Parts: sequence; structure tokens; C-alpha cells
Amino acid sequence: MIDVAGVEGGHVGMEARAGLFPPDQQFDPAIAFPRAELHQGVLVARQFVPHFAQPLHAAYGSVKAMAETGLTRRIRVKLSSEEAGSISLTPVVVQEMTLHELLEHILASAGKDEERVRGLLRRGAVVSGASRFRWEGWDEDPASLREQLAAFPDPDPARPFSPAACLHAVLRAPGRRLEIDRAAGAARRLLRRRSFWDVLTALAAAGVPEYRDYSYRHRADCYHLPLTSVQLATLRRAASLLAYSGLRDAIRQIGYDSLELYTGR
Repeated sequence: MIDVAGVEGGHVGMEARAGLFPPDQQFDPAIAFPRAELHQGVLVARQFVPHFAQPLHAAYGSVKAMAETGLTRRIRVKLSSEEAGSISLTPVVVQEMTLHELLEHILASAGKDEERVRGLLRRGAVVSGASRFRWEGWDEDPASLREQLAAFPDPDPARPFSPAACLHAVLRAPGRRLEIDRAAGAARRLLRRRSFWDVLTALAAAGVPEYRDYSYRHRADCYHLPLTSVQLATLRRAASLLAYSGLRDAIRQIGYDSLELYTGR
């Protein structure tokens, strides 16, 4: 039902300007459609640039709050895709969400800022990742919203980086990013004992990454590590351990200058 294209390589992503490869098959949690109804198709115009794409969200929505309270309140949401790329027919999806699920998408876009979140609930629209969510806005009671936001984690700068808890990495260069999740990075070629993920996390641990923030999109703490030329050369050599040729080429061809790491709690 959702327009996605396949690619050799795991769950990886790269901005269009860095684009060298076609989109992958990864689905974002926004496309899990419990109790969903498909409405009429919407033609979404996209510029076609081959690249390791961000996860394709189904998105565009009108959301109507129902007669329930707290985080279990059920909300009716319409979603449509904001993904850039070639012209494709994307269905409008109507999905029922709890307030907690909707707040997750809002926090991914706005952060844990009470006034901004309250304003977005009133406005009835948010773009999160490649998705647009719309709903019939309402004025949430400040005390109630504060209580609901308390259910979500806060940043913890004192939290040390844990290689074993690392779930996702992003290589960055000016105007470019390459996303690598643990499953793609840990997939080994035949007869190889070590994986690229082993090398990457060992390099990160030795470099002592700096804590940046909590990512509500990734549900993980985010750390940042500037890359030296020696560290980049190490990652380029380790790219030969990867099972996916497209990912190997992407690591070798770009002069990345920093690394972001996301660790689960």
C-alpha cells in the first residue's frame, strides 16, 4: 500500500545531496497502522535523486480527539508522506493513536518544550521526519500536559557512552549524512570474524563521545564524536567487513568529519 523501493544494503539513510543509492526498505514506526483505514490516493511529487533514503513514513493527517483522558486518550489521525523523490501515488491513511503515540511524534519534531508542544496540539498539525500529521486541534490543560510529558525521558548528560547499548550511528560531512543501524553495521561478510559495527563502536568508545541530547525520534541518547583523519581511515578500511556493497562505497567515497551515536536505555 505504501510506495517504497528496495535496495541492497541494510537500514541506512543519506541526504539527497550525498545521494548515490536508491531508497531502502526500512519502515518507520509511523507506518505501523493498527486500526488504520486507507482513504483516497494522493499524488505526491518528489524529485528523484538516488540515495540511501530516510525511512518512508505514511503521513498527512487530520486528528480528532475522542472522549478519553490522559495518555490512553484515542485520537483519530490522517497521515501523508512528506518524502522527497519521484512522483508516486501515496494513500491517505487514517489511524487511531493514543495521545502518548501522538506526543512521541510531536516531541521528535519540537523537543520536550511544554509551550511548543501545547501550541502544536492546539494547531493540529506537525511534520515529523518524512511524515505530516494533522488533527482537530484542542487546548490541552497545562497541568495535564506537564503530567503527560513527565512519562517521557529527559536528557541525562551524566550518562556515559555504552558501546553495547549503541543502536544507531550517523556519519556526517558538510551537507551530508549516512545513517547506519546496528543490524546493517553488524552484518558480516562470509568468513569474517569481526564486523564493521565492532570497529565503529570500539573506535567511538576510545574517543570518548560527548553527550548531546536525548533523541525522541530514535528513543535513544545521542552522543557526538569529531573524527580525525586517522579515525576516518580506520572506518574506511573496516568498510570491507560490511555485507552491503552500497554501504561500503558510501563510507569510502565521502570525507566524513564527525560521528553521531545513539544508545538505548
